[in-house]
Amino acid sequence: MNAILNSGLEYFENLFKESDRGCVLLLTSDLDERLGELHKAHIETVVDDPDKLIESLFRPFAPLATFGGRIQLGLGYGLIGMALFLDLELLRKTRNLVAHNTSGFVLADQKTEVQKLRSHRLTMEDPEFADFYEHVPKEQLEKAKQGHIDNPKVALILAGITIGFLLLRKTLHLKRMRVDLLKSDFKTKLI
Repeated sequence: MNAILNSGLEYFENLFKESDRGCVLLLTSDLDERLGELHKAHIETVVDDPDKLIESLFRPFAPLATFGGRIQLGLGYGLIGMALFLDLELLRKTRNLVAHNTSGFVLADQKTEVQKLRSHRLTMEDPEFADFYEHVPKEQLEKAKQGHIDNPKVALILAGITIGFLLLRKTLHLKRMRVDLLKSDFKTKLI
């Protein structure tokens, strides 16, 4: 887990260096990928031969081919809760705005929307995330704890990183469940 946290810390620092447009695109691309991995882990846990099903659900125009589809189905079958759903939807809409805007994009113009993100509060008191919050200016961190982040880029990154780690935790949990199921099935076959 430390290797994941260290690479995550480097990723976190790089997001601050990106332009607002780049930050939104990189962050949502990562979340889209993590959400896809969560769906795959879930399918592998509940289906005996998951490869064909995964292939059919993730092919172009299939239900899990898009970020929006992954978000909606994640809520629909309980992989994510309503708080994550709302934040992911807001991030998806922001990503679409960035992707379809040919003029300059500034997160400050989206400040009201970005301040609606709430996921970062889920980890602010978690010691496992202390390294990440060291890189956030103290005054912004205190405001974040109260739900008031003046800098929309900080709000976006904190929410995105939090969602990413929550999705990763859920994915790893499902993969551990799959390994446990395989072990118990193997032991049953031996008996």
